[in-house]
Amino acid sequence: MTAELMQTVLRVERNQLAIGQGFRSLIESIRVLSEQQAKLIELLTPKEKPKKDGPGLDELLERMIVRLDTQNALLRDVSGVVSQAVTVLPLSVVQAIADAFGPADESSGATPRNSHRGGAA
Repeated sequence: MTAELMQTVLRVERNQLAIGQGFRSLIESIRVLSEQQAKLIELLTPKEKPKKDGPGLDELLERMIVRLDTQNALLRDVSGVVSQAVTVLPLSVVQAIADAFGPADESSGATPRNSHRGGAA
């Protein structure tokens, strides 16, 4: 029984050392990422405004993010309309769409191949 207890204690100590090494590695990774983030923020927010005409890098980045967000919302709407249309299209059309574009997003709850609920085949 004492030998088993000693082995268990040694195993716990080894695991504690491994956890400590992993924690130190994680801290180092966080430090590196923080430095990279600080450098990125420094590059995107210069202390002096550019003297040339036109928007700065930060303004362009802001515009891109807004446009991407708008496009994502539009694509979600289009995806919803297509998912609804699939339920009433003829099965042959649904299968042609699935073959051309791959299976539908599983999160939408319906895929062209397994949930056709309407239309003529």
